Amino acid sequence: MAVYALSITPIVTVTLFLPHGSPVRVPFLLAGLAVLAVVLIYVGGRLVTAGHTTLNLSPLTVTCMVLAAIVMIGMLQMSDGGPHAVYLDVFIVVAVFTGIVGNVTMRVSTLVAIVPAVAWTTWGVGIRGWTLLTVVIMVPLVCAAAASMTAHSIADLSGIGQSRALVDKLTVSGTGAETIEDGLSACLPLVAGILPATRVVAFMDREGSGNYVPVAAWPEPSDDADLAMLEGFVGAINSRRSVVQPEHCFIPVGKTTAGNLAVVVVRQPDRLRSLAYVTEITNALAGSLLRMCGRVAFVEELRRESMIDPLTGLPNRRILWEQLGVEIERSARTRSPMCVAMVDLDHFKEYNDEFGHLAGDEMLRIVSATMASVCRRQDLLVRFGGEEFCFVLTDVDLTAATSLMEKVRGLSYRVGDRRALTISIGVAARIESDDSASLLGRADRALYTAKQAGRNRVIAATDPTPGTIDPSRTSSSG
Repeated sequence: MAVYALSITPIVTVTLFLPHGSPVRVPFLLAGLAVLAVVLIYVGGRLVTAGHTTLNLSPLTVTCMVLAAIVMIGMLQMSDGGPHAVYLDVFIVVAVFTGIVGNVTMRVSTLVAIVPAVAWTTWGVGIRGWTLLTVVIMVPLVCAAAASMTAHSIADLSGIGQSRALVDKLTVSGTGAETIEDGLSACLPLVAGILPATRVVAFMDREGSGNYVPVAAWPEPSDDADLAMLEGFVGAINSRRSVVQPEHCFIPVGKTTAGNLAVVVVRQPDRLRSLAYVTEITNALAGSLLRMCGRVAFVEELRRESMIDPLTGLPNRRILWEQLGVEIERSARTRSPMCVAMVDLDHFKEYNDEFGHLAGDEMLRIVSATMASVCRRQDLLVRFGGEEFCFVLTDVDLTAATSLMEKVRGLSYRVGDRRALTISIGVAARIESDDSASLLGRADRALYTAKQAGRNRVIAATDPTPGTIDPSRTSSSG
């Protein structure tokens, strides 16, 4: 990049040979070109040894090349024999260049070098007195202003580009969470990397009442409720626009399925970022967090629908197989009893034929709601398929489970003035060798026995021989 600064030297050299009413001082011209030749030979040698066209130079080398460009510009100015300061503005090009690619040290060293170069060249072309002082003061000041504006503009553009990439990564990072709160917990550390911060807190108003409470925080949860009482937070919520302050950023993200979301960033001092930059990034963060919440909510809804029976609202067989395995493992580890009960509606096919399938669906909803009303809090009731249901009963032995199922069997299952239905139930207690399939299989065999014995009864499995049940089976014979 420093070669760009050196490229102005041949341009200025060519202009010296254009008619401009002043003689050319050849020694100064040759001296400037000699400096240029040395730099070009050095750069060319580095390219040859590197073996490719990408040249990596150290900050010190680039600084030296920029200072060489300043010397060459001074030489070329001195080679113009008349009292014309026509090339002094070229120093601004060097200042702008260091503002683009240089750090603070490079910019300061460039400006320090420009002062004697300007004084020397203006003196050499015959400028004296107040005019000389004005040029020596004004040219470095203009260069300093150009370098500063360029540096801040480039820093903002570069920072926005890098931050945009991080913002996109933030959306992806939180999408894999199962809940919006978990997604926020995954995203907040990345927020601190985009906007330098000592703390980032997410607030949620779940009921739309204006009561925002913390739901996630970085680096760790603490008492952050006071942040929601700050004037900037209230202003951001009311205006629905980000409020940027020296110590805080208040970002109203918007409405999610969990409630209205807002984020507070407790900022670190950052003098390099302009207000426009911070505002731009806060708006991008709000959009990214809102997209993340939308994706998590969509996935969460799909997952919920895949695990809930749409007709009865009960968990489906997928939940049964997941939860049953967990409960069997817990029962084996803690040596606590557990049982499983398979439930089937008696003569449900005939009920459907007599009253129609819509009436049959209504009966299934009534049966599921009635059984759920007496289900203990720690138990699981699922729709196994068709007219079959399954209870997973924890911390209860076979005798108590059978008694509980007798209570379930004795309930009334009726829709309006239509005839009532009865249910048959098979109960099995976990034994040492049971897994999910064998435990359900023994309960299913007990249910079959209840059907064979005349229906409308509860049969407890007494045969310790493990049975098995096909996970794909959806119903019994009725």
